[in-house]
Amino acid sequence: LRPRPDAGFPKFWLLLPAFIMTCGLGHISVATDWLPWYHDSALVKVVTGILSWATVAALISYLPGALQLPAIIKLNSQLNLEIKERREAEAAVQNLNLELKNRVQELETLLEVLPVGIGIALDPDCQVINTNDAFSRFLQMAPRENASPSAPTEVAPRHFQVLQNGRELDPSELPIQMAASQKRVINDFEEEVVFQNGTRLHLRAYAAPLLNDQGEVRGAVGAFVDVTRQRQIEHERQQVERKLQQSQ
Repeated sequence: LRPRPDAGFPKFWLLLPAFIMTCGLGHISVATDWLPWYHDSALVKVVTGILSWATVAALISYLPGALQLPAIIKLNSQLNLEIKERREAEAAVQNLNLELKNRVQELETLLEVLPVGIGIALDPDCQVINTNDAFSRFLQMAPRENASPSAPTEVAPRHFQVLQNGRELDPSELPIQMAASQKRVINDFEEEVVFQNGTRLHLRAYAAPLLNDQGEVRGAVGAFVDVTRQRQIEHERQQVERKLQQSQ
């Protein structure tokens, strides 16, 4: 009795309740088991049939107009706008992911081709340190092998020692470990790596802590430059100067 103001179609709103009422009255046929209301039952069924077909015809004729109701048009417009915005957002996310993937690939390629050893600790205690190819070669280790002397004894590398001024350094005194534990940048850290096969390697290290969103240390990264040749040249120069001084 109170259709929506923007719905319209007043005839349909009269036909629909009339059809429903006659459908209900059609159950009067049950009374014919006891009372001779055959004519009345037949009349109700005829009226119900007429109203049902009239309702169907009205519905078919009103359907195109109903699809153009202002509220439906507005809803469809909002829905299409939301779908468009979502598709644009998904496309932006895909482009961002592709761009990020490309940047990561470029960075990984750069780290592999640089003649600089790179070590990345994946935890605050630096028990796992991943290396690039250059650092693996420096330490005479297989690629992707854990290079952390801070690792548990059964997995830590033991084929070399790290010295500074002739003193063996504790794992906690190494540059990556110090950057993580002290939460500071380590610059120009000189160390000598002595291997069991007798070879020696002089490295200059730089390290910095890695922080999470809360500013807490989650690991550290270190860069190592091979300065063995420079140290040899310097040592040879010192020997020549010493000989010259002795000859004088």
